[in-house]
Amino acid sequence: MSYGEALGVFVATPPDGLPPGRYTVVGSIHLAVRANFSTLPAGSGAIEESAVCFYIAIMTSGGGGAMTDGEGLQQQTMESPGFPGFKVFKDSWGTPIAFVRQAYPDEATGGAYVRGGQVRDPFDPSNKLTASSLMTARWPVYMANFPTWAVPSFSAPTMSTVKTTYPGARNFVSTLISAGPDKQFVTATADVFGGTDNDNLFSYRLRRQDAKGD
Repeated sequence: MSYGEALGVFVATPPDGLPPGRYTVVGSIHLAVRANFSTLPAGSGAIEESAVCFYIAIMTSGGGGAMTDGEGLQQQTMESPGFPGFKVFKDSWGTPIAFVRQAYPDEATGGAYVRGGQVRDPFDPSNKLTASSLMTARWPVYMANFPTWAVPSFSAPTMSTVKTTYPGARNFVSTLISAGPDKQFVTATADVFGGTDNDNLFSYRLRRQDAKGD
């Protein structure tokens, strides 16, 4: 997740991508920035932004944006090294824990991560939005602030254009990521999700769809 995603104002004007003649446009759906994130500065899409966003989301109550005590989670927190004044959750090696609101690694698109072995887009499990071209038409707007580092470069079919082109029926999972013992999310031979000698740890391996992790 990036500050751009948290601060973005989403505007959708119906009936984008839907069959003509069946709908009356009466205005736009306008979702403003949640109060929780209103104090965030402008960001550049850095990995650590996702750690700050995740902390705010978890530690902010649903009513009025008040911070909770976290039921003991405070001992697992630290001040963000890159964004002084903001807190993050840390892993066992003292590194901020990153967050991807929708991760697309190949691993999550098959096997134990999908029900009955059938891949469905969680946004469109019945394929109705895709069939009406709505997903394809609005995807670039929805993904405009999706951080580049969260796109798995090794994925097949290629996901290099996932920010501008709807990838079709692929499963995705909200994912927490630890940089592991080497404290590096990305190296010369590995991206966040894969590559040579990648020791990153992923939450989707701990709890799979319809199955607990190993």
